[in-house]
Amino acid sequence: MTHGRGVVFEVEGKSVGSAERDCTPSVALHVDHESFDFHITAGPGYRANEMRRVLALARSQGLTLLDEDERDPELLEDGSVRLHLMPAVKI
Repeated sequence: MTHGRGVVFEVEGKSVGSAERDCTPSVALHVDHESFDFHITAGPGYRANEMRRVLALARSQGLTLLDEDERDPELLEDGSVRLHLMPAVKI
């Protein structure tokens, strides 16, 4: 599993998908259904348009950002920020 670039999908414990095809160089979407782990990792200096693109990709995968009162973004040691996602539920 890689973080920091691209899209990482976990299927039966194996990473699938292209690391650069669907995301940007500094913003990555992580989707692991088995571990119920969904997040975006944005590296230092990412651009707003990169984040918008990855958020749109997350929405297309049926994911939405957690509310700030549910879980704060994580500041990682390398200066990256991790934003947690959850499956979107339509009511």
